[in-house]
Amino acid sequence: MASGETLKEAVRELKALPEGDREPLIMGPILVQLQGDLPRMGVTVTWSTPEEHSTMMSHEEAVRIFTERETRAMAMEQALAGSLQGAQRLFERRMGRALTEAERGVVAARFHTPGPERLADVVFDLDAPALAAWLADPHAA
Repeated sequence: MASGETLKEAVRELKALPEGDREPLIMGPILVQLQGDLPRMGVTVTWSTPEEHSTMMSHEEAVRIFTERETRAMAMEQALAGSLQGAQRLFERRMGRALTEAERGVVAARFHTPGPERLADVVFDLDAPALAAWLADPHAA
């Protein structure tokens, strides 16, 4: 049975690179993936030194953190998109008609600045004509 010598050699080479070199940032996640795939190929990796194992663990942690951040960012994007669509729907209900593309753009821009709380105040406080005027006014906030 193989012992993962190529992987161990790659880890030793990455460890020997100068501090701040970009190669470990690029190759580390690839080696983590390879380490996960090796058992399915019948290869058991036994680390020779605690440093080799520590290097792989730090790359695994980096991959885990990156994956969590990507997942959170995607969830936030989906939530914001859903919230924006909900805000646009409230404007349409209040105005009794579908928003034009230009009005959708205004709601989207104002969703981020001044923010969803202000949009909620506007949609609930203004009647349909005043709401249309607010959307048409480029200086409204």
